[in-house]
Amino acid sequence: KMRINLAILLNIVKKPAQRIYSQHAQSDNFIPPNLVITGFNPILNKETVVTEVPDITEDVPVARFCSEKIPKPKVPIKLWMDNLMNETPQYSCAVHLHPMIFDTHPRMDILHSVVRWQQQYREVDYSWSRTRDEMGRGKKKPWPQKGTGRARHGSTNSPLWLKGGISHGPRGPRASFYELQPNILLEGLLIALTIKHIQNDLIIIESAEVPEDMMNLDGYLQSRNLIDSSLLLVHGEEENTTNIGNLVENTSSINLMPQFALNVYSILKHDKLLLSKHILDDLELKVMWQKTRYPWLGSPHNFYHDMP
Repeated sequence: KMRINLAILLNIVKKPAQRIYSQHAQSDNFIPPNLVITGFNPILNKETVVTEVPDITEDVPVARFCSEKIPKPKVPIKLWMDNLMNETPQYSCAVHLHPMIFDTHPRMDILHSVVRWQQQYREVDYSWSRTRDEMGRGKKKPWPQKGTGRARHGSTNSPLWLKGGISHGPRGPRASFYELQPNILLEGLLIALTIKHIQNDLIIIESAEVPEDMMNLDGYLQSRNLIDSSLLLVHGEEENTTNIGNLVENTSSINLMPQFALNVYSILKHDKLLLSKHILDDLELKVMWQKTRYPWLGSPHNFYHDMP
């Protein structure tokens, strides 16, 4: 009897699930919008273009090598270098990326803590309420102390009265800033760069400088299927970005950012990340110095006790 009842129960539970699944499968919202499906999708009734990227072999010339020392188990990451002035990808030159920057362990808890810190550290609460001493009117006694049969009050500015002062109310401006450890901020940046590289959303360009006679970037975006993607282009401080700034001034999907402003929130906000080749050496130098420095150099310490 127990087996029969259990089988009946399973059939009853399974049928509504199949009906719900069929209803969702017929709708367009069954597949998440951020899921990339290659080939022909019968549900969306459209065909996606897939560009084949060749593998980087040993005979491919390398335009940039890692400037910092690489640990023994690690090997440099090879990535194709692109050019903004070429309408179609050439696949003729590659660059080496440091594995300690673009191949770290992706921890979502650190990434979430950094993003939350960036969203809250700039928020300021300006709400402010007056206390009973700041009401701006006299403190006259509303009625005599005795003889009226009513409760004793010394002033109408009390929080007990209507239009009186506020007790324990907001006293802004109050900042939401809190300190986050430097190693967590650094790890969050490296995790964001690693995720972009793993998801094939990292593009290394030769330079952010373009000629003045360049009209637009439509050919570059069209040949690489980047028309519907938001781009974040990070350039070096010494690069002249006047011309490309004029090109992307009226576009809402391409943003320019100098190297010193690179942050986790902006990286995750955009679909694709474009890094200029000129910032890789400086970025590698600063990151590796931060990862290999002695921690007691920036904090109070006992020199002889904490010396390595």
